[in-house]
Amino acid sequence: MREKKLIPRLGRVRGAPAMLRSWQRRPLAMLRSGQRHPLAMLRSGQRRPLLAATRRLHEDSGQILPLLGLVIIGLLVAGVLVFLLAFSTQLAAVAQTGADAAALAGENEVVHELETPPWVVDPTAVRNAAASAAQQDNTRLIDLQTIPGPTGEDVLVTVWSNQTLASGSVDFGKSAVAQARASTDPFSSPGAPSAVSPSQSSSDASLSSGQRFVPHGGPWGFFPSATANYSVGSEPEIAARLDALAEALHLHLVGISGYRTPAHSVEVGGSANDPHTCGAASDTPGIEAVPEATLERFGLTRPIPGDPKEADHIQLAGTNGSVCAGGTSAVNVSLGSGAAGVGSGNPNVHLVPLTGGPQGSLFAFTGSGLGPSARWAIPWAVVSCESGGQNTKPNDKTASGYYQITDGTWAGYGGYPEAYLAPKAVQDAKAHELLATRGLNPWLSSEACWGHQLGVSA
Repeated sequence: MREKKLIPRLGRVRGAPAMLRSWQRRPLAMLRSGQRHPLAMLRSGQRRPLLAATRRLHEDSGQILPLLGLVIIGLLVAGVLVFLLAFSTQLAAVAQTGADAAALAGENEVVHELETPPWVVDPTAVRNAAASAAQQDNTRLIDLQTIPGPTGEDVLVTVWSNQTLASGSVDFGKSAVAQARASTDPFSSPGAPSAVSPSQSSSDASLSSGQRFVPHGGPWGFFPSATANYSVGSEPEIAARLDALAEALHLHLVGISGYRTPAHSVEVGGSANDPHTCGAASDTPGIEAVPEATLERFGLTRPIPGDPKEADHIQLAGTNGSVCAGGTSAVNVSLGSGAAGVGSGNPNVHLVPLTGGPQGSLFAFTGSGLGPSARWAIPWAVVSCESGGQNTKPNDKTASGYYQITDGTWAGYGGYPEAYLAPKAVQDAKAHELLATRGLNPWLSSEACWGHQLGVSA
């Protein structure tokens, strides 16, 4: 009996290891049956964030690649634009070099002819000399003007580059245009200050030795008109200070009158010893609204306050209306002499601003027509085709004035609402600005007329 009772107990004891081994085998059985092992489930849970991060990385890379492609395309476009800009700048520099050489060669020919009998300028010889010099710089002469003055004749040239702007540029296929002027006039020579001897009045602004004005482009600043002279006495410093003021206030100031001779001053309603006659004043449309305190910050003054007609009359700070009380002796010019007259034998040929020296009449605003002998900011052939030298009223495209400038392009220049309402000097200044920044493109509508006259294809 005891043995029978012990057998089951031993069976149960002997079965315990077997049962333990079966529990150890259960995970393997679970795996075979498709169930997940607890340890595997744990490891799988640890891998899920890694798999999700990897998946997001692939998705992000799919978004980054198109953006990277756009950046590369943008860089390529920017590179092309930089190349076109550099080429245009180089082309403009080539044209300007050719213009400078042509002007100097033409003026040298003028001097040579005035120094030898019969002391008469041959326009053909002058043009040939200028054209030859332009050709050596891979440019071609399209216009030449000889401008008479009190000290001889200046030569003003316009040239085109033989190369044209590359495809992709705004003015594709067009040549660069440049102008230059050469002179023997000591008034217009920045390198000959000793030629001007101001009076010794203690209040004379022309004794000033401040900064000098440097012509430039752009929308803001001071821009002398084509008939104004800002090279005598204090005019260079006045112009420089006006330029600094205009740049700071974002103004476009046009200087329509700087130095003028006593006779000219009387002719336009001034006096023989007003501030202009010793180079001490500037008439500057566009500055009327600038207060006196602001003018003083830039070393300038409005010496006749309260008079609306004189609101654009500007002088150096500390001067007044009697600054040129010394009369015509305020400016004494020492000139060379020659067989053809005063200054005609001066060999000091030099480049000068396109505005030149004190020549011509300040106000040429008139209803009557002007011909090729008048001073023009662009070639006469273009003026002839555009307006015939007439200061016309607006046409159906709003183009008006000597240069047929539309209202949109004129944009209130010099304070005048339309081109034809402005004096010729102001119209000249605007036309010169257009030529310097856009060439002859503003007048392409009449190219069929003037193209063959200038030797260019229409």
